[in-house]
Amino acid sequence: MYAHVRAVTLALTLVAPASALAQSSIFESGPYLQQLSSHAVVVRVETEGAEQLTLTVQPGNHRFAEDAPRPSLHSLAIDGLSPKTTYHYTVASNKGGKEEGAFTTAPADDDASDLHFVLFGDDRGGTATHELVVKRIADEPVDFLLNTGDLVADGRIGSQWENFFDIEDKLLREHCIFTAIGNHELVQENGASYLRYFGTPEEQEKHAFYDTFRWGFLRVFVLNGEGSFLGEDRAWLERELEKADTEPNLQWRIVLVHAGPFSSGLHGDSEKMHGAEIPKLLREHHVDFVLAGHDHIYERGASDGLRYIVSGGAGAPLYPIKHARSSARRVESAYHYVLFELAKDHGKITTKKLDGSILEEVGFTKSNLWNDDGPSFAAPAAPQDDAGANGATDPSTPAGPAEDRSSGMGAYVVLGIGLAAVTAFVVTRRKK
Repeated sequence: MYAHVRAVTLALTLVAPASALAQSSIFESGPYLQQLSSHAVVVRVETEGAEQLTLTVQPGNHRFAEDAPRPSLHSLAIDGLSPKTTYHYTVASNKGGKEEGAFTTAPADDDASDLHFVLFGDDRGGTATHELVVKRIADEPVDFLLNTGDLVADGRIGSQWENFFDIEDKLLREHCIFTAIGNHELVQENGASYLRYFGTPEEQEKHAFYDTFRWGFLRVFVLNGEGSFLGEDRAWLERELEKADTEPNLQWRIVLVHAGPFSSGLHGDSEKMHGAEIPKLLREHHVDFVLAGHDHIYERGASDGLRYIVSGGAGAPLYPIKHARSSARRVESAYHYVLFELAKDHGKITTKKLDGSILEEVGFTKSNLWNDDGPSFAAPAAPQDDAGANGATDPSTPAGPAEDRSSGMGAYVVLGIGLAAVTAFVVTRRKK
């Protein structure tokens, strides 16, 4: 089935209108927001050649001016901002032209107002779907973006990064994206391009892919799912979790990682994380959620005392459900994104499909895991065998008591026939 899904998704991408990818910025990429906090922001811009840029932020007339023309990627930093304040900014080039955007800073640590953010990921290679996901998210009133990784199909290919920034241009110039590194960003070059675009100065210096940030009463720990969890990355995580244990006014703790510890999809559970007893460590330090991707499905559940969500439905070919974990409350192979509404002692998630319909909506509190009563499995249309993408069972996926499986082949056959007809029509018109 996986091969059929991949072929259909690729074909849909190829017939996507080229106009949808038109770049609106005068720069190669950006401006886009990074390291946004209650008092500071970094605006990044990539230029084709050497340019000297100036960033101006209003109100307050905050200004950062480069002292000389610089090539490639520019990081323009502003400090001294006020919490929970909307600012408008302008990036101007010495070669003429400018780009504008806006952002709202994070609330202060002692601010008790509700938070709103969106979770999505694994958009790589799915241009048309990725565009639609971004269009839907842009209409949502969120404070910031969490991405589970695999932003591109191959981190070495510059054109794929250009495509990513073209699609997310307006979204990223008005919302800060915090993203975990995916395995597709780590292809051969070991994440160099990812660090260039999204790494903090400390991450770039250490060639590390883990970080943490505070947003009001929430702290997020961003992990590298491809790491060992036994070396410096483990030591860093333990230090940061311990500091968070006594952090004033902190109510919620979230871990963001690409390949997570729990999944009913083709990849299944991360053996590396379980071998290093990461779920136990997170539970001991009061982590509330583990948010992951890697498997191109939607899944919500609770395991090892942790709430978890798998969100890998932002554009890459969908995966079948291999085995539904007994811990799964809802699992479905569908393109989607997840909206979070978070108050100090409770919250709600709303998962939306690309047509705007709600896949599910469910609440939670600090004292319980989820407000629904028990596991709920969205069973596909027809049964399938245990074969994965290569025709072999993935040994990393534990078989839960519920093993509802389906290939949904009928739908893909119909879609394939329809797609073939469209393709034939386009070819015929071009020959004329």
